[in-house]
Amino acid sequence: MTFRMLDGSKRRHVEPVQKSFIIGDTIIFLAGDAKTCFNIASEFDREKTKNITVFRRILKKHNRGLAERYSGERQDMPLNAILFKMDQSGRTVSHTFLPSSHFNPVTRRGTDGGVHIVTGGYEADKVLTRALQTWDDGKDTGEFIRELFEEFSGAEIGGELDLFEFNVNGAYYLGRQRLNETPHIETITVEETLALSAGLVGGTVTGALIRTAAANRRIEVDAQGLRTYDANGTNRIRINTGSDNGVSAITFFGTGGSTAGEINSYQNSGGISLISSDVFIGSNNTGNPIRLQGAVTIDGTVEFRREVTGLNVGIGSVTGLQTQLDEIWAKLNNHTHDVTLPTHNHGNSANQNWGGTFTTSRSA
Repeated sequence: MTFRMLDGSKRRHVEPVQKSFIIGDTIIFLAGDAKTCFNIASEFDREKTKNITVFRRILKKHNRGLAERYSGERQDMPLNAILFKMDQSGRTVSHTFLPSSHFNPVTRRGTDGGVHIVTGGYEADKVLTRALQTWDDGKDTGEFIRELFEEFSGAEIGGELDLFEFNVNGAYYLGRQRLNETPHIETITVEETLALSAGLVGGTVTGALIRTAAANRRIEVDAQGLRTYDANGTNRIRINTGSDNGVSAITFFGTGGSTAGEINSYQNSGGISLISSDVFIGSNNTGNPIRLQGAVTIDGTVEFRREVTGLNVGIGSVTGLQTQLDEIWAKLNNHTHDVTLPTHNHGNSANQNWGGTFTTSRSA
């Protein structure tokens, strides 16, 4: 990344800045303010519908934001983009968006089996003219691109190249090549940049993206929050900074990228929710494993698969139980029944014959 210092001189960061992205089946190249470029890609990635109309809307919105931030200096920070896809015939399609044309896309289609050359960013027209003049079908594409940019390297073009390839199966990242820059301009590291702004203690570090690696297993931090990625580059944990619904959340994803669950807190509830299609809470401490402190509400059926001990539930705490017991005791207290015996003298005619119906009653 090349940028201008406060004294007007130019410096280039030793560390690269990401301005090219694979989002779904689309490759996106962005040029301009680094933080704005990353925010454009992130916002487009979150859209449910991904097409050139949505992309243009996002570009225009962020371009207006640049105009407000830089005012008269905006001409030094042009924002433009190229969106690459592949059509049903297997041909590369490019959509170029420039502020000079109000970001109305200029669409070009490559030939079957041919190389589709498109350039963007600083001195894009000069680079494209030179590329069309010097392209050789017999040369390795990656080597041709590297030599082309080395020819134009200098104060504005340099650093490293990200290489991508399309085929019928989608878009792929091939890798990164370092340019042999001529002439070089003075470089500066992140540590030196921090030293210019009061260092780490008492200073403020502002950037578009902080990450531990460019791909595979890594942690990334930006304005949208914090994300962790596994060795396959799949986002596994995401901590959002917020949303339009006033919810902050830690979201978990499976190895395939699908949502596994989240821990969230809505601004109006004041509580924390643990949500998933399958929640397991376990403990390896069998002596004092899992404790719940405070009132507990269970909205659903409960199944105990082992013996339950130490259960202390008052009758009044079981909804409806006391009422049922009171009704049973009321019936017992007021219960009577009749016993009828036949007239008999136990086989002795001298005895008095007796018999009849007798009513029983509850004794205290």
